[in-house]
Order: sequence, then C-alpha cells, then structure tokens
Amino acid sequence: MHEHIFPSPPEKDHWSGKSIPEREDWLSTFYVSHPAIQVPFDHIRVKIDACDRTGKSDAVLILGGSGSGKTAFASLVLQYGESRFKREDPERTICPVLKLNVPDPCTPFEFAVAILEGLGDPKPRGRRNRADTFKAAELLLRTCCVRLVVIDNTQDIPARRAARGIELVGARLREFMDHSSALWLFLGTDDALKVVQSDPQLVRRICYRARIPYFGINDTKSQRAFRVLLGKIDFWLPLSEPSCLSVPGTAGLIHIATEGIFDRLVKLVDRGWIEAVLDNRESMTIQDLEKAFLFLHGPAVEASNPFRSDFVARRLRGPGEPFEILRGQE
Repeated sequence: MHEHIFPSPPEKDHWSGKSIPEREDWLSTFYVSHPAIQVPFDHIRVKIDACDRTGKSDAVLILGGSGSGKTAFASLVLQYGESRFKREDPERTICPVLKLNVPDPCTPFEFAVAILEGLGDPKPRGRRNRADTFKAAELLLRTCCVRLVVIDNTQDIPARRAARGIELVGARLREFMDHSSALWLFLGTDDALKVVQSDPQLVRRICYRARIPYFGINDTKSQRAFRVLLGKIDFWLPLSEPSCLSVPGTAGLIHIATEGIFDRLVKLVDRGWIEAVLDNRESMTIQDLEKAFLFLHGPAVEASNPFRSDFVARRLRGPGEPFEILRGQE
C-alpha cells in the first residue's frame, strides 16, 4: 500500500550482527497499516488528486482517542503530499503541503498568522489591520499552490475557546478553505466535532469523517485483526528471527498490557526488541516483554505485569495499577 512512501523491510537475516542504532534508524520509517487507516488514507489520496484537478477544496475529519495513532497517520499523509507535489519553481515560492498547529491564543487572526508563517511570509504580523492579514493568508494559499493542509489536535480549539469563539474560528477556517484548492485534513479527539458543528456551512464542507479506533479483542473478528497487526509488527521488527508476537496467547497478554492503544503497543514492542538485542538474541520473548513493561511503567507495578508467569488475567484498572485513571470512562 505505502510502497511509494516507505520501503519494504529487508530480509530478516539482514539484521544479524547489526547495532541497536542501526536498527533504530530503520524503525524511524516504521508504520503498520490496518483497515481503519487504510480506507481513509486511500480516500484522502483520491480527494487530494480531485482537489488538484478541479481547483476546489475539500475536507476530511479523522477522529480517535489519545494514542490511537492520529499523529502518525497525519505524518503518513504529509509524506504522501510531499512526494506527490514536490517541485521547484524559480519564479515563485511553492509550498504544496502545509501543517498547522492550533495557535495559542486560538483566534481567527492567529490562524491567519500561522498560515502566513507556514508559507514563509517574512512579516506575518506586518499588515495594517486584521482584514489585510486575512486577505494575505487567503492569497498565499493560492499563490503558493497549497494542495494539502493538515491540522492535528483540532480538539485544542474548543479547549481554548468558549462557544462563540469556536464559532468564529470555525467560520474563518471555512473562509480559508473556500479560498484554496487544497484538501484540509483535521485530526482530533471527539471534542474536534465541536469545531465542525459550530458552523452549518462548515458541517457541509467537512462531510467526510473516519475514526481510528483502539484495538479490541471482544469477538472473533477483532481478535483476528489484532493478531494480524501483531504479525505485521513482527515482520517489521529489526530482528533476524521471528518473535513471540504471533505465539498463541501472546495477543491477549499484549492487549492487557496496552488496552489496545496503538501508541502503547509501539512503545512496548520497541523496548522489547531492544531487551532481546541487549541479551545477544535475535528473537523477542515473553520475558523481553516483561522487562519492557517494567521499563515503561516502573517497579511499583511489578505485580501487575501481564507477562509474569504468576499474573492473573484482568484489566489493569485496579488501585495503583497502570490504567487506574481510565476506570469508569467506558
């Protein structure tokens, strides 16, 4: 799927004798696809091409909980946009891909300044008034040939503004969208919906929505999907031998250790393979995951380590356990 962005992993025996820094360098390109991101990513590629062809903007909203992989997904889309539109023009500045952070303070004016800064304007605050600043941002979106705009952590807008402020920011974002021919990608938690719903016109412009979920193991289908994910991760690991990720029973322990949250899963496995290499082995074991869990959560939760032989299977939400803070949020 992502061959044009990420190289395929080398053969397993390539890693024999390699140093930890060499292996970590390979993992800087680590990205494991799964259906929840593959479908929206493929749609986004088509939408970017449609915006480029028609000269009209479009928008996509990607929702997901903290740690679900939204930022990694944003990076994937940014890399695609950069590879798709990268070109040089001696006559003018070309900036086809623009990543915006939610400004603080979060106001329509500060969003305009963020656009100007992102597009290389030398004096983003140098206009006579706000109206001129808005017009300058709208103009640069066109003259710099912006084809993709990515705004991560969109939920920070309602976190920093009251209802009326959210409405004003939403309306200004709509104006920027209308003055561009870009695909606008918004990512955030469910609170990002407050921004979209603040303006009926914005609702119509951001009609495409998708969710990056946490992984579950509550039924046969979700269990199979989680095992497939672990198999893909094992395939990408910089070890010369297969690891324990596909061993029966391991998936359940890993789910307990991470609650199916992608970011936690990556951190656990990333430390696990290092433990194996430090022990001069090329296969990650349950014992390596036990050490990785301890490394990530500290000795205070040793009795809650799912990879210990005496562990009693349960969710780790009891008093003093790693995910206690999440109790009652389901």
